[in-house]
Amino acid sequence: MLKRSAAWPLCLALTAAAAVSAQAQEPLPTVRVLANGGTIAGEQREPGTLGGYDITKTANEMVASIPVVERYARVETEQFSNIPSPTITPEDWLRLARRINELFQARPDLSGVVVTHGTARLEETAFFLHLTVRSERPVVVVGAQRPPTGISPDGPINLLSGIRVAASPAARGMGVMVVMDDRILSARDVKKV
Repeated sequence: MLKRSAAWPLCLALTAAAAVSAQAQEPLPTVRVLANGGTIAGEQREPGTLGGYDITKTANEMVASIPVVERYARVETEQFSNIPSPTITPEDWLRLARRINELFQARPDLSGVVVTHGTARLEETAFFLHLTVRSERPVVVVGAQRPPTGISPDGPINLLSGIRVAASPAARGMGVMVVMDDRILSARDVKKV
């Protein structure tokens, strides 16, 4: 039978402190946000209303609007396009898939990619990426139903949730996912209703 000495609590405290210190020094995962436009990047002509919007927010501005993102990942941004999703074409899908595949090939340190997108064609883009991205690392597509300058915008929380999923080792091998409204959905099955 082991007996505790007076040093036992100190030993436990030092071990716990070393574990916390090691965790604090572990680098955060790196996630790249590829922005494409859509409501998530919209700015209303009359902020605070339910009126129309123009696509003006950049990838940097969208990520900067998330107050705690630095807790979960080192986020890199790239303004891939800035168009309404009803105008997205198969050529745009091909360019996006090529870009994601290039990133994964060139960047072994990249944990995942988040694609911001308008919701009108979000599920088609996500499914296309599911078929064409050649990596086990996660690709997460996010959008918003309300622009950032609107009443109760949902884009910032959807983007934060998407970044957290893309940064998670548990998301590897899951294929392309859509993250919105506190849900993680497979791109194979997602449908806007």
